[in-house]
Amino acid sequence: MRFNIKLLFFVSYSLILIGCKNNKLNESVIQVLNKEIALPQHSELYKDGEVVNLESLDTGYKIIILSNDAECSICDIVKLQDWYEKTLEIGAKCEVVFITNNNIDRHIKSVISSDRSNVYIMITDREILLDLSNKLQPFTVFLLDEKGKVVLTGNPLHNNKLWELYKNVINGNLDNIN
Repeated sequence: MRFNIKLLFFVSYSLILIGCKNNKLNESVIQVLNKEIALPQHSELYKDGEVVNLESLDTGYKIIILSNDAECSICDIVKLQDWYEKTLEIGAKCEVVFITNNNIDRHIKSVISSDRSNVYIMITDREILLDLSNKLQPFTVFLLDEKGKVVLTGNPLHNNKLWELYKNVINGNLDNIN
């Protein structure tokens, strides 16, 4: 119970740090928090250029990135190098799963064939991705706990305070919130 109170405080604190001033955005965050995200079962999952089973994902924390095809998928793919660098900071304590649709092109194929440490690439049907994206709008990046529930949302790539929150949750350092 103590952990749940700390987590609730932690999430509330994170909302303040993120600077969500828009009430609709605050409501969206509240609706997404603690929501379970089930990864698409009928998808191809790649790690280090090899197809792997969905069961190969660790049961610990995961950062899920949805690449909505309405957005720039190639831009998201370029950011995988940034995610790779982030995983070096947290080690094997968390895996990153980049989910995109099955309209793969040469850019995605080249990324799939490269070594990206704890970064997985999941390719699923366009409709499945759009359905998942629509349920979780307006967000595209989520930190899931070991049960697959959203603990934090927001893209920490260019927000150092948010990245510190992600790291504190992943490392279990809820007492070290600054």
